[in-house]
Amino acid sequence: MLENLKELFTNFSLDNPIIDKTIRLLILIVIIVVCYILINYIAKKTIDINQKRKGIEGLKRAETLSKLTKSVIRYVSIPIFIIFALPIFGVEPASVFASAGLIGVIVGFAFQDLLKDIVAGFFIIFERTYEVDDFVKINNFSGVILSLGIKTTVIRNYNGEIYTINNRDVGNVINYSKAPYSIVVCGLPIAYDTDLKKFKKILDSAFENIEEKFPVMMEKPSIKGITSFDSSSLRFEIHIMVKSMEQFQFKRDFDQYLLEVCNANKIKIPYQTITITKE
Repeated sequence: MLENLKELFTNFSLDNPIIDKTIRLLILIVIIVVCYILINYIAKKTIDINQKRKGIEGLKRAETLSKLTKSVIRYVSIPIFIIFALPIFGVEPASVFASAGLIGVIVGFAFQDLLKDIVAGFFIIFERTYEVDDFVKINNFSGVILSLGIKTTVIRNYNGEIYTINNRDVGNVINYSKAPYSIVVCGLPIAYDTDLKKFKKILDSAFENIEEKFPVMMEKPSIKGITSFDSSSLRFEIHIMVKSMEQFQFKRDFDQYLLEVCNANKIKIPYQTITITKE
């Protein structure tokens, strides 16, 4: 072993075929990496300049296109590297591709799904179905879009779980971020013996200057009235229009506010009780 290493360093020369091929291969790798970084930088800067003028939506679009560009360059650079690396080892790419009939058919079948992912990815991007940082629900999984590539979409939910889905498998999509507003439905259970006229007056009074308490509201709450007769209560429903993506926290805060209003005005909220008797 030591003799072989000694012989290698003793006979070190650029005329050595192995050393020559290694150096050429390293140079090719450096060129590919530099081109990858340069093209990605130029593309990102160009996208940023064009999109920053359009506000938050423009920034989200720029982030989406930037990550897509990086994904495309990464996939394209691999076959380019192979094509230029083959001649270094004395192999002509044309002869390889010409003699790869059967292999090409096999590879074609293997890459059918990849092609479907790429086509689906481009449709998602150019139709703007969703973009990076959008809050969406895809195939019953809700979360924020972390990245959108030509092959996969990556989503992170509230719990921090990461969901990676092939673009071809993207089915029904609900994009909460694209909505101009959201309607929050609050169902309030009240007792059957509640004076409804008095209750509505209490709500009207409570909602009089409510925009100051909840600035995310786009208009005053709409009192819809009774929507169902439950076993121990009436379901009284209120609809509120709020800004998009504010509905989740607003629902929690508004429910608490309704409870405080009911308690302050001695409005009974029925709840199930169990009576246990001894024989």
